[in-house]
Formats: sequence, structure tokens, C-alpha cells
Amino acid sequence: LFYLILFCLPFWVKAQVVVGKQGMGELLDGLLADKSLSEEEALPIEKDKGRICGSLLCLLLVGMLFLPNVSWGHRLEVVFLDVGQGSSAFIVTPEKKYILIDGGDQVSGDDYLGERVVLPYLKQRGITTLDAVINTHPHSDHTAAIKGALAYLDVKLFITSEVFPEVEEQQLLLTLAAERNIPISFVRQGQRITVEPGLTMEVFYPVAGEHYLEDDANNGSLVLKLTYGDVDILLTGDNENPSLAEITDFPLQSEILLLPHHGSNG
Repeated sequence: LFYLILFCLPFWVKAQVVVGKQGMGELLDGLLADKSLSEEEALPIEKDKGRICGSLLCLLLVGMLFLPNVSWGHRLEVVFLDVGQGSSAFIVTPEKKYILIDGGDQVSGDDYLGERVVLPYLKQRGITTLDAVINTHPHSDHTAAIKGALAYLDVKLFITSEVFPEVEEQQLLLTLAAERNIPISFVRQGQRITVEPGLTMEVFYPVAGEHYLEDDANNGSLVLKLTYGDVDILLTGDNENPSLAEITDFPLQSEILLLPHHGSNG
């Protein structure tokens, strides 16, 4: 809106001040040259100038009002949601693709903290379709809103890994996706995915062919690096020292880091 105002402003002003074929400068020059102009004749011109200045000021104020909502070109938005002792990140790509990575904690029984935070957040933003839902590993502190998203939202793709074939939570997620005919993509170390022009996602872990049981599922977490322009975002899942040692040869340097195990020391 601000740019539209700036674009239209010269034409609007010209339309307001043109008298016949004269511009404002010519009109003022003529007035200054005509010494015989009476006060009564000059008064309407002063009123017009005041109205024009007032109108311009109003346009400026409207532009300032809407300026905070102006989108300054394409940008990548990453939101780390507060889901308690767990992890959830929401990504909006420059081309307005929506990606949910993990979904927070299951507190007890059917009471999902992640679902109570993540899904209302998406609803508040008017988002009912997710281009991709990614689960780094099938532990309850990362899957609560993943279940809700797969069950209730229009999800175009579910992304996970194949290293948890015996973990019950993994099988539940896969079943939910299959029941709703959501395509499933299993990713592994070494893959580089072009999300859209200018935005890539690299998979640093896990290694294809490895298997992890529920007790050790942290060390099978997906490690993902998103790159957009000069900005790199490293998402490390819940990996611990054994698996982190296996990715030290990868280009880990990033401007934004989601700490392993969401910063937990336990």
C-alpha cells in the first residue's frame, strides 16, 4: 500500500493542482506577476494550497501507518515455537511455502502441549495447508503437533527417515500419513533438496541403513541445514555426542543454530 501511494502520489497531486493546461509552477508565477490581484481573488488559492498540503500530510500518515506491514521483498521466515520441553519450528519460504519441523511435547495421555500451541498458532495465521511436515525422530517431545497436523490439516508431504522401523511412534506417524493419502519421503545423509529456487535443504544425518531403537532414537535424528542466500540455519534434532561426532566433516557453520536436544542438559 505504501508503494502504491508513492507511485500514485505525483499523478494525484498533478490532478489536484492543474488548472486548464497550467501546472502549479506556472500558476504561481502568474499570480506573483499579477500585482493587481485582489485579496478576495487570492484567498481561494490560499485555501486550495492548504487543502493540498493537508491531503499530502494525510497520505503520508496513512503510508506510515501501513509501513510496518510492508513486505520488503522476498524473505525466509523461521519461527521457533515455545512447546515446553520439546521442539517445534515453523518455516515460511520466500515463495510462501509452509513447513513444520517437529511438533512439541506430549504431556500426559491425550493432553498434547505441542498440539495446543502449534495448531492454534497456525490457525491464528490462517494456515490450513502445510507443504511439508518433517519429523526429526519419533519421540513424544517432537511429535505431538505432528500427529495433529497429519490428522487435521492439508499436508502435501511428510518427511522422515527410515532408521526407526521398530519404533512404535514412527509407525503411528506413518499410519496417520497413509490413512490420509499423504505422500511420504524418507531422507538420508548426503541428500540436497531444492525446496524452491534459492532455498536448499541438506541432510547431514542419519546414514542410510542404520537402525535405532526407541531408547536411542535421539542419535538417529535428522540433521538439516537450510540455506537461503548468505544465511544458513542448522537444525540438529536431539542428536547426542556419538552421532554429532559423525558429522564434524560437514559444513556446519551457520548463522542460526537450533541446539541439539533443544538445549537440554538431560
